[in-house]
Amino acid sequence: MIAHGVTAFGLCGAYLAGVLRRTNPKKLLRPAKLRSWRVSLIRKRGQYLGTVEASNEKTAETAAVAEFDLSDEQRRRLVVRERN
Repeated sequence: MIAHGVTAFGLCGAYLAGVLRRTNPKKLLRPAKLRSWRVSLIRKRGQYLGTVEASNEKTAETAAVAEFDLSDEQRRRLVVRERN
């Protein structure tokens, strides 16, 4: 039962205001933390190509293919490892 003079929207708005206070807006808007990835090609010995910055391994591989202009054959021999 809703008290006299209080609308359902007012109750809902008060609830949402409480929820929003509990969440940190900086956390919601923060971009993914970029990490450094070492990129190499498998050959007789590994051929070091360089490093790329990405949030995870999959995006690091995509960035490496674009940055180093790798062919399909080279892409199959690509090794991406996180730097320490």
